[in-house]
Amino acid sequence: MFQSEYVFRGKHAVYVKDLVETAGLIQRNLDVLTIAPLIGLLNGKKGKLDKSSTYTTKIFTEQILKEKDLLDFIYKLIILTDSTQGWLNEDKIFRAFRLDEEADNLNEKDKQMIAENRQLFESYLLGGIEYMHEKLYGDGTYAKDDMINKLYEFAKKFNEDLQTKEDNLDDILKSI
Repeated sequence: MFQSEYVFRGKHAVYVKDLVETAGLIQRNLDVLTIAPLIGLLNGKKGKLDKSSTYTTKIFTEQILKEKDLLDFIYKLIILTDSTQGWLNEDKIFRAFRLDEEADNLNEKDKQMIAENRQLFESYLLGGIEYMHEKLYGDGTYAKDDMINKLYEFAKKFNEDLQTKEDNLDDILKSI
């Protein structure tokens, strides 16, 4: 999946720009791609692609390829831990580890599963972007001190959520 540039569109492109350039919490657009899907997953927040604007921001192919292993890991983690699709554990394992997206002889069923996997990943990515932007910007107005407090509260809550979700993840992995 992570073989070429990634383009954020519409409101999500604006949100990514805000998170990277204004908030200072995240250094690069690539960091959004690695963090936001996990934030979305941990908070049960999914988003939908916004096509209401032509505004875009992107991550270049070279950057994506440098972090391909990490991105593949996050992608597989999303597939394995998501509970909204109703997939059995065996299906999740097949989708995450045995379904080869780059195979030349994919049948229609495999292509459909790949599309579903990508859609799931992207929905958590977009939801995570929306969640982070909402938590840091709220109504869109902020003072520098207010932003620092929001960053602190966001990081604190994320750490607490991570501690709680870690136990759930251990249970899921043990059941597989």
